Amino acid sequence: MSPLLLLLVGVAALIKSAHAQTDCGLPYTSQDTRVRRQAEPSQTNESAPSTLTVPALYSSCGAVVISDYFLLTAAYCVLKPDKPVNSVRLGDLDLAKEGEANSQPADYDIELIIIHPNFTDDPQTGIRYNDLALLKTKTQIQFNEAVFPFCISRTSPAVNTTVTVSGYGYVNDSHQPTHLQEGELQVMSLDDCVAEYRAKNRYNLLLSAYPDLLQGYGVVCAGHPNRGACNGDEGGPVVRKDESGRQYLEGIISFTADICGPTVLPTISTSVADNYDFITETIKYA
Repeated sequence: MSPLLLLLVGVAALIKSAHAQTDCGLPYTSQDTRVRRQAEPSQTNESAPSTLTVPALYSSCGAVVISDYFLLTAAYCVLKPDKPVNSVRLGDLDLAKEGEANSQPADYDIELIIIHPNFTDDPQTGIRYNDLALLKTKTQIQFNEAVFPFCISRTSPAVNTTVTVSGYGYVNDSHQPTHLQEGELQVMSLDDCVAEYRAKNRYNLLLSAYPDLLQGYGVVCAGHPNRGACNGDEGGPVVRKDESGRQYLEGIISFTADICGPTVLPTISTSVADNYDFITETIKYA
């Protein structure tokens, strides 16, 4: 039975060796990480190879390597009991090609999934507060020129900070690309973020994910008039570059509303800085 793949995008790592952040954030090349799920019988293709490259058979989400054994993603992306995450592929750039230049794909089995203790797992409500999960691999992730560490941010980005989002999500209402996409956004105040959802008649949709709205803690909102994250980018990275060019992971994409293309809404991500202790303690003790 062939696997259904959940795409995890953006390879960022906290450490190159356990519990040290000495070699992070330089250089940066966006990568794809594929998380394998066991397919439902109706979604299998017995004639397909075990390393599927047919985009239609992918359910897309994102994730970021945050250590040599751990990946960080959205809890929303892994809480599907009928499609358990069982392995990841790192270092793949184009879902429609095998052996493309500048990629060094490698597969890693997943040993453990840790959900943020305050995440509300209720598919009926779709609430996205504390939308984080960590995946632990059975074997150590090997870093190379295609897969290497980012830095984990300890402080939230200021308003108007430029950040980069990446993923394989939809670029308009009908097209989902096979090659990794990136775009620069500006961090917004949470008040301006809510106002943008009101202006585009998506305030009720925002309330469904954040019933108490954006409370000034735990989320980062970033937007641009003509681009942003969209369906399929959830779980992927929000990254800031400092003056030296070093890359810092600021957020994990959580909420992308339902509009893609030129009128896309601001991207709401779960703050890495506000969950720094949870992330680092999990890596240390899990």
